[in-house]
Amino acid sequence: MSGKSAKLKLPTECIGKSAADLWPRVREVIEGSNPVYIDAEGVTSIDTTALQILVLLARELDTQDRALSWSSLPPKVINQIDTGAFRAALGVAGR
Repeated sequence: MSGKSAKLKLPTECIGKSAADLWPRVREVIEGSNPVYIDAEGVTSIDTTALQILVLLARELDTQDRALSWSSLPPKVINQIDTGAFRAALGVAGR
């Protein structure tokens, strides 16, 4: 494992097909380096599928003792994370 960080930029609309398209990108990040930064800047909508994929990423990184951070987190994404009770699983700090 190298010391370089990996960045996962989420699409503006992280729903439906674009959410499903996250999986190959998440797999690349898992194979990559530590820490991992999720960039959610500009995300206007995110669905449960995308959040579940990100939870899988968070759990896998945890098993590897690797950090997960958010570089930008719009209020709409925070609201969806709270609605689905994903806050703890995704390592999102309280308000």
